[in-house]
Amino acid sequence: MTSTCYTALVLLIACGSSTANQKSGNTPVLSHKLLNFLYLFDGYFSDVRQIQAYESEDEIDPDKPYYSVGRITPVEIPALAPEITYLFEQRLGKILRRRVILIIWEDDNEQIFMQPYNITTPPNDMSKPFTAAEVMNLTASDLTTKEECKIRVDRVDDVTYKISWPDCTVQDQEVLPTYEMIVTCDSIVVIIAIRKDMEYDQVPIIHIRTGPRFQPLRLMVAGNLTDPCHKGVVHDQRDTDGGEELGIL
Repeated sequence: MTSTCYTALVLLIACGSSTANQKSGNTPVLSHKLLNFLYLFDGYFSDVRQIQAYESEDEIDPDKPYYSVGRITPVEIPALAPEITYLFEQRLGKILRRRVILIIWEDDNEQIFMQPYNITTPPNDMSKPFTAAEVMNLTASDLTTKEECKIRVDRVDDVTYKISWPDCTVQDQEVLPTYEMIVTCDSIVVIIAIRKDMEYDQVPIIHIRTGPRFQPLRLMVAGNLTDPCHKGVVHDQRDTDGGEELGIL
């Protein structure tokens, strides 16, 4: 694996992987392909329904560690503007296992990428949810990442995208194992990365959408965002007080 290249957004830009969208002034011009992905990759998702298929009703316990709940939230971070930023969180049972900021962009060939950033300073208290105001106060110096953690997103059609997400927690393999995710209108199917310490094949994890989507970013609405699942225009109806909780706890 390559050594750590990025320690903050400034270094990410210096290494040549910042947003490559064409821009008008300071506003990115987002492609139809990217807008569709941003719309699909948003909301609450859970694998509880899949677990229920394997357990009797009296055995179901949503707090068990293998119940996976994810929340993917578009967030406005002024210090990183005009980058497209999402908050990605995953909880297993009652324990928050992952909280990262995703910077999402496309290159000159409309290939979509995401870079996951760990939050290294407060308010990243994993026992508490974020509020919109706390996320908005993040700066580039609050975030760290590694070059090899870059995520690739491929379009299958307008309502189906495939994500290849390297498992950057692995330290002893020359080539990082990769999680494959299939994103559709109402589900995210996760195919577990194959690792040396796995003794058996993992069943794909089916996360079903469990709630409505969140308010899209302003630049998405400005890009004439439409709902690829129902073919309707998406309007900006955000709450601007910054006090709502974003966390999934």
